[in-house]
Order: sequence, then structure tokens, then C-alpha cells
Amino acid sequence: MTPSLCLAGFLGLALGGRRVRRRIGVTLASRAELGCRVVGVALLVLAAGVAIGHRGGGVGLVAWCGHLSLGAGLVYLGVIRRERSLSPEAAPP
Repeated sequence: MTPSLCLAGFLGLALGGRRVRRRIGVTLASRAELGCRVVGVALLVLAAGVAIGHRGGGVGLVAWCGHLSLGAGLVYLGVIRRERSLSPEAAPP
């Protein structure tokens, strides 16, 4: 559950950033942008609480850090993939 929360949290943070949205061709209103950021942070905090609750303080924080890395990496790869699919130079010959 924690990896899913981290993935969703980083997705919210990514959609809350103008530069990422511009790179992937997404437009949002300023209120939606703020909402994405708030929800993203809330999901990451919730993921920390879940990890600590299930595994205890020390191991839970270590697991949460690993899940943060996994979520951030997957979102980053998704942004790259989306950006390349929109790029005319990325089309095969």
C-alpha cells in the first residue's frame, strides 16, 4: 500500500509543477495545480504514517524512504516516456 501512496503522491506533485506539465502537454487551472500539490504532499505524509504504523519507527522510515525512491523514479520515467511520445523527433523513421 505504501508504494502506491508514494507513487500517487509524486504523481500529484509532478502534475502540480508547471514545468512538468508543459513537458508532457497537460494544462490545469491554478486551483487544480494547487490541489495537486496539496494532495501529493498529503499522500506522501499518509504513506509515512502507514509505513511507520506497520513496521515501527526505524524500519518504517527506512521502508518509506525506499518507497519514496521507487515512486519518484517511476513518475520520472513516466514523464520521460510521455515527453518522448509527444516529441516529433522521437518518432521512428
